[in-house]
Amino acid sequence: MEQEKQICDMDFQELRKLMESKAIVVQHDMNPEMCSECQDIIQSAIDGQATPNNELAAKIIKETLDKKYGASWQCII
Repeated sequence: MEQEKQICDMDFQELRKLMESKAIVVQHDMNPEMCSECQDIIQSAIDGQATPNNELAAKIIKETLDKKYGASWQCII
């Protein structure tokens, strides 16, 4: 909850700079290991694109998480 307040209080430029470096998790109900692994999967899918392609990255993330943890994941970039 504290991180949510910090992110909400940031101006657009601060938030954009933070988003360029890593995935931001605002809210989740995962254990810490699962959350960390999901962040790694997300970062790999985004960094693995030669040119930015959010649709393809979202598809890769969803398919990877569905295979690893079961269906019903949603991914929005």
